Amino acid sequence: MHPLVVFRFDRPHLPGCLVAVALAVGPGCSASSTATPAGPAADGGTRAPPGIGGVGGTDAAAFSGGGGALFADAATADASDSGPTCTGDGGPQTFTCTGSLSVARDVPAGAGLPDGTVLVSGGWNQASGVLTSAEIYEPLTGSFAPAGSMASGHLWGGWGAPLPVLPNGAVLVAGGLDASGQLSDTAELYDPSTRTFSTTGTMAVATISMNPVLLEDGSVLYVGGWDSVLSQTVSELPGWSYAGSGTAAVERYYPAQGVFRTTGSLAEDRLFGCNVRLPNGDVLAIAGAQGPTTIEHGVEQYDVTGGRWTTIGSFTGAPFCAGAFALPNGKVLLTGTGGLIGATLAVPGVALFDPAKGAIGPTMDATAGFSPVFVQLASGDVLALGGTLNGAPTATAQVYAVATNAWRTVGSLNQPRGGAVGAFLLASGAVLVVGGTDQNGAPLATAEIYHP
Repeated sequence: MHPLVVFRFDRPHLPGCLVAVALAVGPGCSASSTATPAGPAADGGTRAPPGIGGVGGTDAAAFSGGGGALFADAATADASDSGPTCTGDGGPQTFTCTGSLSVARDVPAGAGLPDGTVLVSGGWNQASGVLTSAEIYEPLTGSFAPAGSMASGHLWGGWGAPLPVLPNGAVLVAGGLDASGQLSDTAELYDPSTRTFSTTGTMAVATISMNPVLLEDGSVLYVGGWDSVLSQTVSELPGWSYAGSGTAAVERYYPAQGVFRTTGSLAEDRLFGCNVRLPNGDVLAIAGAQGPTTIEHGVEQYDVTGGRWTTIGSFTGAPFCAGAFALPNGKVLLTGTGGLIGATLAVPGVALFDPAKGAIGPTMDATAGFSPVFVQLASGDVLALGGTLNGAPTATAQVYAVATNAWRTVGSLNQPRGGAVGAFLLASGAVLVVGGTDQNGAPLATAEIYHP
């Protein structure tokens, strides 16, 4: 029997929320200053220990049909809705403020579009629960405009990465949690030309999948993930409870037919893990975790032509891995939590993998305990921002330089951002940062721009 594991956001104003789940462009879940160690939960399950969790963050960080929504989207007030005091001047390595979202969103999904705008969709806030609305950010005006609504919620859909943008410019949103907190097997396509969503084929297995990978032929690979969760109450969302160690099932979405088809299964179940496309078009599934205390050590490679997975290596003491970035030098930056059991690097969760040698090693000068959202810049370097530091939302930001294998601290966010922050690369090379949570755990509507 596998244990029941409970993942919940830490919202101090709500009783019983003890463990934070994180996301952004690399995920994570961890205890905050009010959290307790791993052990029996009030509902008879098991609490996730500090450092476990998930789209762009780690300790508490960043990356929708069927079923009617239980809530109508509505703006939710929080202390930061009026916006932070902006001090950035738009110079290199600084943040400046921009227009605000129409509603506060924690766990926003999104993607940069071919026309230079950015889709921001879904997420969660206290007033509306699981959100189905979407917005478009226009860089030229620095403002957001309505962009239709999804048929259902897809909270955590495609967790750990921006939503896949298909060759025709459409955006795929699949799986995740619906408005009732249950897994969804439905999928939708956003059409930028009409700013509307339409349903497409359903998934064979309803999951919260990590890091969907867009393949060279335009299909999209969904690898493992959560395939068993318990229905959540409104106060428990946007977290979830699951039983088991995830699934080894893998699905591939084919845009021309609008269908999902199962493809070769993984050798082992994977709840977490870094999925990344190699220069030859194949995909690696790297390390990760199968549960709150079980590290996933295997490395598997997917043959896109044959549709099969092959185990090509195994790490000893591998760090928890939640997001991966293919670098210009052929190596892969692995990102994850700041302190998972079994991690052995000086700053766990930020490591460099060499696929040619099958070797893993540290990066230099990363901020210890920093649990950010990650996003790759146009140069190939990687920006880390927000998340938690010493148990509280932070404005800290760092950039990993491929040339030196080292991190450097850059200008701070104008708004400390915890929770699951959205971070999306713009056509200009700047980065749009949206949502997340403030120091009270309340979702944010504010947005800002990082200037490389």
